[in-house]
Amino acid sequence: MLKCFRCFLALLCVMTIVFALLPPAQAAEPTGYGYGLLKNDQQRTAYKALEAGISQLSTQIEFTAKGINGTDLQMALDMVLEDHPEIFWFNGAGGFSLLNTGKVTFYPDGYSVDGVAVNSSNIGSYKQKLENAVTNALKGLPNDSDYEKALYLHDYICKLVEYKSGEDDQTAYGSLVEGKAVCAGYARAFQLLLQRIGIKSWYVTGWGINPSSGQQEAHGWNIVFLNNKCFYTDVTWNDRGTEIFHSFFMISLEHISETHVTAHPEYIPSSCGHSDMDYFVVHAGNGTGIFHGYESASTIAGWMREVSPGEWVCEIEVLSGNLITWMSQNFSTVANTLNLTGERKYTISYVDNEYHVRITGTPGHKHSNPLRKVSKVSASCTKSGNIEYYLCDSCGDYFYDSAAKSKISNKQSVVIAAKGHTYTAGQWYANSAQHWQKCKDCGYEKPGSRGSHMDYNMDAKCDTCGGKVEVQILPTNPGTTPTNPGTTPTNPGTTPTNPGTTPTNSGTTPTNPGVVPTNPGVLPTNPPTNPGVLPTNPGVLPTNPGNNTEHNPGGNTEYNPGGNTEFNPGASTATKPTGTQNSGTATKATRGDDSSDKDHDEEDNVSNVELILTGTMVAPVALIIIVIIIAKRKK
Repeated sequence: MLKCFRCFLALLCVMTIVFALLPPAQAAEPTGYGYGLLKNDQQRTAYKALEAGISQLSTQIEFTAKGINGTDLQMALDMVLEDHPEIFWFNGAGGFSLLNTGKVTFYPDGYSVDGVAVNSSNIGSYKQKLENAVTNALKGLPNDSDYEKALYLHDYICKLVEYKSGEDDQTAYGSLVEGKAVCAGYARAFQLLLQRIGIKSWYVTGWGINPSSGQQEAHGWNIVFLNNKCFYTDVTWNDRGTEIFHSFFMISLEHISETHVTAHPEYIPSSCGHSDMDYFVVHAGNGTGIFHGYESASTIAGWMREVSPGEWVCEIEVLSGNLITWMSQNFSTVANTLNLTGERKYTISYVDNEYHVRITGTPGHKHSNPLRKVSKVSASCTKSGNIEYYLCDSCGDYFYDSAAKSKISNKQSVVIAAKGHTYTAGQWYANSAQHWQKCKDCGYEKPGSRGSHMDYNMDAKCDTCGGKVEVQILPTNPGTTPTNPGTTPTNPGTTPTNPGTTPTNSGTTPTNPGVVPTNPGVLPTNPPTNPGVLPTNPGVLPTNPGNNTEHNPGGNTEYNPGGNTEFNPGASTATKPTGTQNSGTATKATRGDDSSDKDHDEEDNVSNVELILTGTMVAPVALIIIVIIIAKRKK
């Protein structure tokens, strides 16, 4: 037994020595966007050391990176802070000492929360408060796309946070726990919540052109990486007090560059030119719309969303035209379409080119729920059809949508008229004796189009349809007055050779009228004295051989091959409610200057507060050998 125990101890010693000789396990590489921007190993070494030390609230952070300089140190510190919104107790101020051996010591200028100094022993309670706030924010997260989740978190922050300066106004803690922040706090709270649900985001610093003052001010916003693309969001500028705007939600680099300038364009992804996630494109028609100036009242009414009985709202991006003027001229029609009665009112608030329209009134008739869907029926040649629409069986109103938001005021507009028959010119159907035309859609025969094949030019093709003609068919009674007797003969100016003379043997029956001549090219035995133009096909005998004038029913042009159409085989036979007082107002939503608080208490429907812009700036660090350098990161 003792021997076994000694063997076990010996084995344990060997294993201890082996594990001691193994290289230390490599820590996972940071995944932040800022870390990916670092240019060399010195910066990456500094980033990892600073990230670990600040996370643990170390009062002195030491590491070695040969060849590192002050620029490397500042870059590493900036990227740590911009990658990690969960580090809310450090404002970026501190000093570095750098030896020529590459040994670096960083001395943070203290850690604090809400103006109170914190350390590794008491930071836990503050971390828990932030964790609880994050949990509350994610409770109502929709089970939807990442885009809709990001939109929910954007709106959540706008509702929760008051734009106001304070001790923690540039941190996620200040936004989510204390409910007060400036632009950096808004952006870092959005970044933190997105990261918690697996959406990559990054904090951008620079300047923004205040939409009210037109002045350039320090500012911060977000890049959001979604569906292998990147977009820009400025939560601060979308928070307008009592209203939430979306002009700066998931927009392209080109769009945001109209009002925002980044301090470091070299940090911006080159692929941020996407615009397919623009709020007004994704949510078109669901309480939003894009206005061009020519929309109808029913179209605007169709955009509106009912938020409570008798209260309808819509966010509209105006690309051209004057929405305020349009609404003053068309409000009554829009209110009627929304089925509002009593005193109807509307208000308009706007920032830049985003307008919020709110319409109120007394709800009218409550339509049956659900409305009855009337499916689309295509029109035929003879029967009318209809577009798809929805019908309220209780009142008979028509709607474009199942929610009864977009009423069809002209019920006849749902009807699709019968198309009528369509015939293709020059297209004929035929058998061996006749031809006719048919509707290309339903096959209905065109009235008057049926006729016998006629081949006057003797090319063995019907002169009307072009079909093959094997036997020439002449009229049943050639002595009958032509169908078109008013047509001038082919040679109307020529006097007949002997117009007044009766044929030599007008009453004599032809020698053998029923027999086809042996030589069809030889003239008949007893032809008329003045036969005029010989038949094109003299081999066919007249239908009525007993009448010596059958070949000359109309004078010198008895067959009239060049005349108009005496047999005419191809002829065809064509077959507002009164309302109560309306009123409206339009006001520009604004935000006050940096010293004012965001006023959530104003009763005016456009009581929005203009943007306050600040940012966190870090002073550059110079390289001094064996000297302590103090670098303060300004708020």
